[in-house]
Amino acid sequence: IGPAYRDKSARVGIRVGEILLGRNHLLAQLDRWLSNVGKLYQTFGADFDSPATVAQQLMESAEFLGDAICETSSFVDRVARTDGGVLAEGAQGTMLSVNWGPYPYVTRSETTAGGAAEGLGVDLRLFDEIIGVAKAFCTRVGNGPFPTEGDEKIQALLRGTGEHSYDEFGSTTGRPRRCGWLDGVILRYSVRINGVDSIALTKLDVLSGIDPIKIAVRYKNFADFPATSAEVEMAEPVYEELPGWREDISASSNFEELPENARRYIRRIEEIAGVPVRYIGVGPARSQMIVKEK
Repeated sequence: IGPAYRDKSARVGIRVGEILLGRNHLLAQLDRWLSNVGKLYQTFGADFDSPATVAQQLMESAEFLGDAICETSSFVDRVARTDGGVLAEGAQGTMLSVNWGPYPYVTRSETTAGGAAEGLGVDLRLFDEIIGVAKAFCTRVGNGPFPTEGDEKIQALLRGTGEHSYDEFGSTTGRPRRCGWLDGVILRYSVRINGVDSIALTKLDVLSGIDPIKIAVRYKNFADFPATSAEVEMAEPVYEELPGWREDISASSNFEELPENARRYIRRIEEIAGVPVRYIGVGPARSQMIVKEK
């Protein structure tokens, strides 16, 4: 996907709608791409089919996809306003945003709520509510700064053994994810740049049996989340310790059924984030989601 984003930024990419504009148009666009960036790939030993061959393949795709290709912004806007619902699938969290994450340890796209509106081409005001999904602790995949990364013991407790699909291991590589305490600075930052109205807090059950539980409430050396990854690497978390709980909460069906210390943890998260926690995950099943009353 990286080369496609690079071509888009360099303004040499070929857009899907162009496959409907005929063979001659496609050949011209393919020749333009080859003269711009194709030669760069060839420098590194890449080999390509001829523009004529690729154009033929794309024309065949157009016969199959033609009815499904349209100007998506107006289509999505119309459906959202008349039918009342559009489901858009994205991936990755706010801290991997190419603009707002700890660059360069980020993905290639905009992963915020604003990025959803931009990607769909719709008015952000069509969103009735923005719900921020956050784990009850922090995880990170791969390299990059992680101010609240735990020691080996805490990481093992938070990560799990790998025997369950919901344990913190890469879904493709099986690589163990880095785990640590909830970072209140990052939580506040994410709430702010996304315009979050409420939070869905997941994996609260993983914290059962851990005592005490820590939350980073601020950084000792920065007033807010830093602008560069080098500064994030230097961030020194100031932790607040809260008492844990030992009870199994996986069968809890409402907020009041949770242990007092679990409720206290959630209320502290609300204070730090500045928005309510509306949903609380206490297990991997869909039925294990508590809806907290306003």
